[in-house]
Amino acid sequence: MRDDLLDANAALDWAEAQIELLNKRLDKWKASKPYDIETIIANLDLSGPQKLFKVKQKVPLPLIVNAEVGSIINSVRSSFDLLATALAVRNGHKTVDNVYFPISSDVTNFLREGMKKIKRLSADDQDAIKALKPYSGGNDTLYAIHQLDIQRKHRRLVAVGSETRQFALVGSGAAPKFPTTWRRLEDEPVMAWVGADTANYKAYLTVEVFLAESLSLSRKPVVATLRDFMREARAIIGLFDPPPRVEVP
Repeated sequence: MRDDLLDANAALDWAEAQIELLNKRLDKWKASKPYDIETIIANLDLSGPQKLFKVKQKVPLPLIVNAEVGSIINSVRSSFDLLATALAVRNGHKTVDNVYFPISSDVTNFLREGMKKIKRLSADDQDAIKALKPYSGGNDTLYAIHQLDIQRKHRRLVAVGSETRQFALVGSGAAPKFPTTWRRLEDEPVMAWVGADTANYKAYLTVEVFLAESLSLSRKPVVATLRDFMREARAIIGLFDPPPRVEVP
């Protein structure tokens, strides 16, 4: 790798190492069986009493997880600005205080304001960044990284959740009903219900940690999503690290 890209790459190396530590922490937490399913009887509607399968939290998600996720995202996002700065220096500029990797809300904003942030880059490098479409509706992964880096300063990024496929009722009797495909488990939701006289169902729950603000993109677990971010960042930096030219005698 070219020397001027080593700082950007180091930010990703750090983030990648932290993802593995995060994964181990989450595996340990999930192994502690942090949620139970309890049954309660309640009237959900005029049809009469129902047996509800309700989540009960036993072991909260460690608070450090949210801090770790935010720091990883920040390091990935910083790698792009380090890249832009390196490319400006590569183009002969020493003053690079106003150089940033431009991730914008839409294509209009990118063309009007974003391109100003890379005006010190060579024309070829500007074109290469423009081709990445770093804006909402162009490259949604880049836009998600940028937005999550902003949001981490103001709100919690992670949520514990379960989908229908991760919640199972085993037994026979009246067909259970499910309220939705996605439930945020910190709210201790009702996952399903059956008639109050149905006695032979057992509930099984698998929990996962997600990036709450990226659910519109994907409901992948947080570690898988962070790895997607890493692959995107590695690929982008690689665009500006061409192999050395071989002189033909």
